[in-house]
Amino acid sequence: MARKVIARIKGGLGNQLFIYSFAYELSRKLSSKLILDDKTGFYKDSYGRKPVFNKLVCKSDYRFIKVYEIITFYLCKILSHDISEKLGVKFLIELDNKQRVSWYSQDFSKVRIVFIEGYFQSYEYFYQSRFEIKTHLKFKIPHSDYYIRLEGLIRKSNSVAIHIRRRDYTNILDMDYYHKSIGLIKKSLISPYFFFFCDDIEWLNSNLGKFNTQNNYIVSTSEMNELMEFTLMSLCKNFIIANSSYSWWAAYLAGIESDGMVLAPDRTDIGVIDAFYPNSWLLVKG
Repeated sequence: MARKVIARIKGGLGNQLFIYSFAYELSRKLSSKLILDDKTGFYKDSYGRKPVFNKLVCKSDYRFIKVYEIITFYLCKILSHDISEKLGVKFLIELDNKQRVSWYSQDFSKVRIVFIEGYFQSYEYFYQSRFEIKTHLKFKIPHSDYYIRLEGLIRKSNSVAIHIRRRDYTNILDMDYYHKSIGLIKKSLISPYFFFFCDDIEWLNSNLGKFNTQNNYIVSTSEMNELMEFTLMSLCKNFIIANSSYSWWAAYLAGIESDGMVLAPDRTDIGVIDAFYPNSWLLVKG
């Protein structure tokens, strides 16, 4: 029987992409079938979040979990780890240690099923597969006139994505971070065009002038959904990201085959410390 790597998908878009990417890399290393559990991680999700992998343009070599595999997951969680491993089932649970990347060098030779739980928020977990992952993560989205217009502007300009996250979030970045980052962009780039992405449209419309930028475009409107905004963000050439896995991923995907500027908050409240931001990104205090 072929070995399986089953990844429990959960959280928002950015965290789902971290889980998928780690699981994809592991499945390649173990020559295993990748299975995505798009069910159990969203049961009674407090934010009403949904899995995104049914919206990919083309599916890589994975399938979604089946009912008997969900039953296996819950039964093996009840059993002790020793009994589970005798049955050929191993749980690979993210270590509660954000000080370093953990490589999980267990012996998988006798394992039939590996269940993955955690977020695994470091690019080092999937660096070897980054080019393949970029080709996988393209979403089916509607193309409105507004979307097409913005896409054209982003592609032809020295585009800078600015991400502001405010709703359902306790660690909101202050304006000082954005002012410092915008200042660095203005010193470094010729004729930058700023594209604003924010989950609080009313706040952004009221406060746009405080950013002291020209050539401004507000991407976030009522006619845009999460995947439309994410796709447009990932087309930008330069980034001022929030302390958010959402804009992290847009900047990371854009930077796999380009060398634009990425400015990120010098914070430790997300990701693996010293292994969350790629070395080429500039960290800004704020």
